[in-house]
Amino acid sequence: MTKADLQDVALQIQQMTKSQIRESEQRMKTQFESVILLIQQTADRFDHRFEELEGRFQTRFLAVESRLDRANESMVYALNHMGGFTRWADRRDRAFSSQLGTPEAWQKAIDRLNERVSSPEQRNQN
Repeated sequence: MTKADLQDVALQIQQMTKSQIRESEQRMKTQFESVILLIQQTADRFDHRFEELEGRFQTRFLAVESRLDRANESMVYALNHMGGFTRWADRRDRAFSSQLGTPEAWQKAIDRLNERVSSPEQRNQN
């Protein structure tokens, strides 16, 4: 083989190598674009699912808020009606307590009088 033949073989190898490198780069670019597309599709699906979840939470939150508003109205109604009953019950409790206190006071007074009365009698007997 001559030097020209070797150079010709080297040139062919170089061209084949460049061609293979270009094909390999093209395959890698295609695969890379496919991976990017899959990542974008996955991100889009997550975005869609999060938007769907946000909608569901918003719907449920509004329903709970509505129920709490109705419960609040019911509680205000009940408290307004219970206010009168509570005042009445407090007055009755005070009146009952004062009535209970009166017999106790009477009993104490009776016991003190009994001690005074019995003390001179006991003195006379001694």
